[in-house]
Amino acid sequence: MPRCWPGLAKRYSLLCGPFGSEESRALEALLSRRRQLVEMLTAEKQRLQRAPAVVQAGIREHIRWLEEELAVLEKELQARIESSPLWRAKERIVRSVPGVGKVVSMTLLGHLPEIGTLTRSSIGALVGVAPMNWDSGASGGAGTSVAAEHQSAPPFIWQRWSPLATIR
Repeated sequence: MPRCWPGLAKRYSLLCGPFGSEESRALEALLSRRRQLVEMLTAEKQRLQRAPAVVQAGIREHIRWLEEELAVLEKELQARIESSPLWRAKERIVRSVPGVGKVVSMTLLGHLPEIGTLTRSSIGALVGVAPMNWDSGASGGAGTSVAAEHQSAPPFIWQRWSPLATIR
C-alpha cells in the first residue's frame, strides 16, 4: 500500500489504497461515461432548439432517456463511493471545501485517486498547475504549467483551482 501524507492520514484517519486498483479504474470509467452522457445531453438540447418540428419528438425522447441514464449512473457512482471507507473519507474531506459539490468531488476522486496521499505541490505537478522549469543548458526563464499525468481529466480540475488561472 502507498504511504499517505502523514498529517492528513492522521487527522482524518485515512486508509490508503493502491491507486491502480480495480475499484479506482471502475470509478474512472463510470466518470468517463458520465462525461459522455452529459456531452450527448448538451448536444441534443442544442439540436432541439433548431430542429424542425417533425424530428423534435424523437429528440425529446432521446433527451429523456439520456437524463434517466445519467441519473442511474450518478446513483451508481455515489453507491460505489459510499461503499468504500477510503472513498467515503476522501469525499468528506473534498466536499468540506466551499463550492465543491457532489459532481466535483466524484470527478476529483475518480481522476485524482492520489488526493490525500501526496503533498499539495506534488498534486499540483501531477495535475499540471505547478510551474515547471523547462530550462535547456544555460537558458532560463519563467516556469510554465504543463499537464503531467492526468491529461484525460476534465479541464475544470486545473482551471478552477489553478493559481495561474486567477492571475491571467
